Amino acid sequence: MIEIVNVSTENLCDVNITNHPFEVIGRIKPQYADGIWTYEEELYEKSYMKHYPNDEEDYSTYIDNNDKTIFLAYSEAECIGQIV
Repeated sequence: MIEIVNVSTENLCDVNITNHPFEVIGRIKPQYADGIWTYEEELYEKSYMKHYPNDEEDYSTYIDNNDKTIFLAYSEAECIGQIV
């Protein structure tokens, strides 16, 4: 199960922890129709490597901020993703 949480003082150290290289093998194409979400998986013929650079920003300003936030995704106790 994946848990999505807002950034806080307790998990601020996990921001950017997932910015290591990863292999992209395809994509998910979501669709919303008649009140129902569905998706289709599309695998690429050739995979490629990707990574996101660490942003040099004071992320502590995102904590309890009504105008911006960071969501962190956890699987068990491991941070597996983020969106700013």
